[in-house]
Amino acid sequence: MILFGSVARHEERPLSHRRPSDVDLLVLVDSETDGDPLPLDLMIALHHTIGEREHGHLVPALRIQAIITTSDLSGWDDLFISHVARDGVLLWARGEIPKALASVGEREGVFRSI
Repeated sequence: MILFGSVARHEERPLSHRRPSDVDLLVLVDSETDGDPLPLDLMIALHHTIGEREHGHLVPALRIQAIITTSDLSGWDDLFISHVARDGVLLWARGEIPKALASVGEREGVFRSI
């Protein structure tokens, strides 16, 4: 799980702003076969977990925007991946980080304690 975007860059709009920044997460999940879509039950479970967090912390809270995809990153825009690699903060990992995002795993994360 990688935090990216304005919160990762420490450029987020505060909660007091009329439109506070959201929290952007890239959730990479190993698929059994590279390029296959994630199983529907896994997608539902992940979205449910994120929804529970938002429901439990309604105000004040930052909205979570999660992108859930396979760890092979097939079909993703190279520019998007390079931005995540440049600014992303590794929140949690089990296993290998994709080569295109290796720099995220090499940095000391500000949010390591999460």
